[in-house]
Amino acid sequence: MHNASARPKRRVLVVDDDPRVRAVCAALLSEFGYGVIEACDGVHALSILETCSVDALLLDVEMPRLRGDELVDKLARERPELPLLVMSSSDQYRNLIERGARDFLAKPFRASQLHSGVSALFPETTLRRRAQ
Repeated sequence: MHNASARPKRRVLVVDDDPRVRAVCAALLSEFGYGVIEACDGVHALSILETCSVDALLLDVEMPRLRGDELVDKLARERPELPLLVMSSSDQYRNLIERGARDFLAKPFRASQLHSGVSALFPETTLRRRAQ
């Protein structure tokens, strides 16, 4: 049944150079009800951001061409309203929260951790769910 008052899907740009990680994240986010766009690195992500509207980014740090930490710095300056969730297997990147990311997700992570991390990027969704 279609609900005319339903909000449009939030769109998340998943940025990771590992196609397997991208595919798993995209599949899980789709299951959670998000629209998903995929990018293979920071340069590809910037290209997508020029032409597509997204509501948040889930991004890896260690990537070729334009690293995730460089992308966080650039987006913090140019699009500070865009929520960023950084993921990495290295804890040394937790400091990206101080540089513009909203949160950090340590790899490997569980589906429930991904869901919580992305949901927290959209406070009104979390608040509505708690009120129900």
